[in-house]
Amino acid sequence: MTKVSCRTFSPSRRTHSGRTSAFTLVELLCVLACIGALSALLGPTLSSLGGSQLTRDAVSISGQFDQARTYAMSRSTYVWVGIVDGDGSTSDRRELLVFTVSSRDGTDVLSEANLIPLGRVATYKSSSLADISQLDFASRKRDDSVTQVATLAASQPVVKFPAPYAKYSPGQANTRVIQISPSGEFQIRHSQSDEWLPARRLEVGLQRATDSGTVRLPQCASVQIVGITGQTQVFRP
Repeated sequence: MTKVSCRTFSPSRRTHSGRTSAFTLVELLCVLACIGALSALLGPTLSSLGGSQLTRDAVSISGQFDQARTYAMSRSTYVWVGIVDGDGSTSDRRELLVFTVSSRDGTDVLSEANLIPLGRVATYKSSSLADISQLDFASRKRDDSVTQVATLAASQPVVKFPAPYAKYSPGQANTRVIQISPSGEFQIRHSQSDEWLPARRLEVGLQRATDSGTVRLPQCASVQIVGITGQTQVFRP
């Protein structure tokens, strides 16, 4: 029988005199310096990758609003876009969910029996909702005509969405709701009068889902919607 001997790896080396010696301090410092240099080179690249994902998410959300408005106008009906800041549960998981429901009979009655799900829930695991009203970038508007979707009351309106969106109903999840009229006008619900009123301009602010606290440049994005015309624009720093 052939014997096989195994030797374990040791970070030491044998000198010409037969004794072993560890890595010297100079060698360890050189290794640490190389790691630091690689981190400095890869840091901006990794940051830009996160920014690219924010851009893709913003463009996709903009497309969802365009499709919802087209559906409302083509079917002469009301459509509601739900934006969930979280995963629809009580956990603190940060991601963004966007879905659309339409009126069954063409009226603006928000009841479970009158709502029809449109498509699947879009999940954006790399982005979360943010108030970016204080950030100045690109050529986006920042005046009083802009309403931050992140600041809309998450508990309005009180309605239970149909399956499979039931768990995203306001009161059960951190959901904001935007209404689109048959004429294609974007509307938000007034907290005092409980009426749907035209929005002059809406802004869906995005930040990376891994970030928390104060939103900072450049890791943010904006989707702005002109309320009357439905025109959408995406802005990045």
